[in-house]
Amino acid sequence: MAKVNFKRLGQGASAPANTITEPRDLFNALPEKVTSLDYLRGPQDQVLAAWHERRDERDLVIKMNTGGGKTLVGLLIARSWLNEGIRPVAYLVPDDFLTAQVTSEAHQAGIATTNDPSSPEYQQGRAVLVGTFAKLFNGLSVFGVGGSVSKPPSHGLAGVIIDDAHACIAQADHVFRLRVDAESSAYDELLDLFAPDLKDQSPSGYMDLKSRHRRAIQEVPFWAWQAQQDQVLSILHPLSTGALKWSWPLVVDSLPLCTGVITSDALEIYPPCHPTEALLGFSQAQRRVYLTATLADDSVLVRHFGAAPESVARPIFPSSAGDIGDRMILVPQQLVPRATDKEVRQLVLDLAEEQNVVVIVPNHARAEWWRDDAALILDRNNIHEGIEQLHQNPQLGLVVLVNRYDGIDLPGDACHVLVIDGLPEALDGPERIAQARLTGSENLLGRQIQRLEQGMGRATRSNEDHAVVLLLGARLAERLNSPEARDFFSPATRVQLDLAAEIASEVEAGTLDDLHDIMDQCLERDRDWIAYSKGALAQVRYDTSIVLETAKAERSAFNDAMPWCVRV
Repeated sequence: MAKVNFKRLGQGASAPANTITEPRDLFNALPEKVTSLDYLRGPQDQVLAAWHERRDERDLVIKMNTGGGKTLVGLLIARSWLNEGIRPVAYLVPDDFLTAQVTSEAHQAGIATTNDPSSPEYQQGRAVLVGTFAKLFNGLSVFGVGGSVSKPPSHGLAGVIIDDAHACIAQADHVFRLRVDAESSAYDELLDLFAPDLKDQSPSGYMDLKSRHRRAIQEVPFWAWQAQQDQVLSILHPLSTGALKWSWPLVVDSLPLCTGVITSDALEIYPPCHPTEALLGFSQAQRRVYLTATLADDSVLVRHFGAAPESVARPIFPSSAGDIGDRMILVPQQLVPRATDKEVRQLVLDLAEEQNVVVIVPNHARAEWWRDDAALILDRNNIHEGIEQLHQNPQLGLVVLVNRYDGIDLPGDACHVLVIDGLPEALDGPERIAQARLTGSENLLGRQIQRLEQGMGRATRSNEDHAVVLLLGARLAERLNSPEARDFFSPATRVQLDLAAEIASEVEAGTLDDLHDIMDQCLERDRDWIAYSKGALAQVRYDTSIVLETAKAERSAFNDAMPWCVRV
């Protein structure tokens, strides 16, 4: 008896899932998605419909709350591009941990992916490349590098989706930067080269640098930097194929426009805007989409990525911003003013006997305050192994993250109590210079609030997650209480902070034991708390976006100053 091989026919070039570009129809036509994905959620459907109407725009920003389903949205956009003939396509995330998550979700949806840009499936547009942001954003990129240190592309790229764009922007700050460590002889040569100007600027500051004082920092005066360009180039050039090879091709052409900041650890050199035109895979892509949950300043996409201002100013988002996990945000020492730091610490330790508690601290010095009772202290050297343990063991106890406010997912029982212990700090030279200059400004406040909000979202990665978030430290509380701070939070977080203020005005918490009882209403899923929390979020809407005129002017001026820059 003759039978038709429908599986083979369904995978052919003319199969519906390989020809449809309208996202809703494409989703319905995917033949291998798991049964739990039988329909698009409301926010996904709304965003994809809006994207499809504007699909011809080169730069588009999509804003969705964490857990709102933006990964599937991005994958459907990528598959739609391939069906349209825009190929090949890459879906980029901040790290390998998230790469695995995207690949898993693509498998559930029945969307073919690969992590190998050399594979025929990617090159012929049959699969979406899923990889890290660093795969494209580096000076040796396989997708090609332009400028004076050019590298022809070995792989093409027509469409780029950047997920968790807020975290990728932070990574880009380091990609477009030359770092000469203090252990290098080049550091000493450059310090000696600029010694007269550094002494004139600050004699004591220069002495701090020479003696390797831990907090020493000076910016090279711009007139000295300009005057010594030949010598700077001759000192740095020997490092261009060694310590600086990953960034050198991206920065060297803008070297005269750069700023140099010297600390006791390193000399860091960075341009005023990211010269993304040097990354051919990115600058020559036909379509670029930025997915984000907490990007407060859309201007950064114009200033540093060269995105089209008129498109960035009109981000795409769902009709409601209330699809966010349940968070009870509390400031213990505002609710119980007489509580000491030691008593608050004991409250956190008591909570860690019942479930995982994750504490995010700004630096290693603060991590020491928790060390004796911490099951794990995680920094960039062991973060992935530690997060895996949190996922596997809901009774691990107290885990401390050092200066890691983004790029980490702690859903479900991995973490129901999250502690932000202190205000996020600037750690490297450029950040410290910016912080010193911007002290008291809304610009600095916005940066700090964005990192703080990213940290607060680690434990609520979907609409079904719940967590208590404790905010510790006088400086952090001061920032939260400033009238200007509120506008820098996302709409949903603003509502949850308002709930915290209502709790503080309503409850007479005489002791931290009383506070523990309040937290249990969230942790034990008290129905009245859930109704109160979800009801407040139900009518939250996304804010409109503004792209600052200064950002447009900065990017335009930077492009004009770069003679090799290819304008698109």
